[in-house]
Amino acid sequence: MKKLEHNHHQMIPTNNDNNNTLESQSKAATSSTLLMKKQRRRRTAFTQAQLNFLEKRFLEQKYLTVADRGQVADTLNLSETQIKTWYQNRRTKWKRQNNMNYVIMDRKIQIQI
Repeated sequence: MKKLEHNHHQMIPTNNDNNNTLESQSKAATSSTLLMKKQRRRRTAFTQAQLNFLEKRFLEQKYLTVADRGQVADTLNLSETQIKTWYQNRRTKWKRQNNMNYVIMDRKIQIQI
């Protein structure tokens, strides 16, 4: 006679004959999923020379074309993904700084009125 067991939010039909087989299949699937998970890449520690180059380039150009990104990556011996991520993060910082400047100017104007 089959009964339903509640296991990890799933209803799994079991009986005495298949119980061990279902459990072993579930454990095998879980372990293979863990093996297939991609490891996170370690955080890149940019050199001061790389940062100086990137900051100078950012002042000149807030957005890079694909060709420019490839050229910068080759020049700095970094991947295009690292360059893209650095630029995304830097634009976020730049926008946050600009927003803070507007808030400060707005408060000064309100105080003067």
